[in-house]
Amino acid sequence: MVDAAGLPALEFSLSHCRWLVVAAVALRAPVGLDVEFLDPAHDAVTAESILAPGERAWLARRPRAERARDFLRLWTAKEAYAKLLGRGVALDFSSFEIGMDPLRLARTETGGLPPVGLHLATHEVRMPDGFYQLSLAAQCPGPKAPEWTYYLFREPLADWQRDRPRRAG
Repeated sequence: MVDAAGLPALEFSLSHCRWLVVAAVALRAPVGLDVEFLDPAHDAVTAESILAPGERAWLARRPRAERARDFLRLWTAKEAYAKLLGRGVALDFSSFEIGMDPLRLARTETGGLPPVGLHLATHEVRMPDGFYQLSLAAQCPGPKAPEWTYYLFREPLADWQRDRPRRAG
């Protein structure tokens, strides 16, 4: 697939949380990306509103000490998938289900089977202020999962604004 100028078609997804910004870029493959901060204050009301019944049941069986991290893995995987579809948070997150162990789309928002070539991946990143969860969704031709890497940019906006050149007058 190429664009009007004959260049390879690029797909991208951006996400940010606190001072962390992440980007995913792919050639000829839709991608979705999400990053969230691990906050133990995420409560059951949040989980109830975005998780499908099977996900809530799986989370309830998890050891209490792991639930905040597991919830974040589900949340970010769901948002990455929604971004891959181009719907983002407009998609009802409880309308589809992410399976865990292994991570996969278990049921689509229409109740169907996941499309061939849909891959999900998550990774936890330690930063000076705590842990962040990154999740990537990619639609690739064929069954092989894409190789991926990530670059983290962490800079307080106030510092960036202070160092930015200003116009006179």
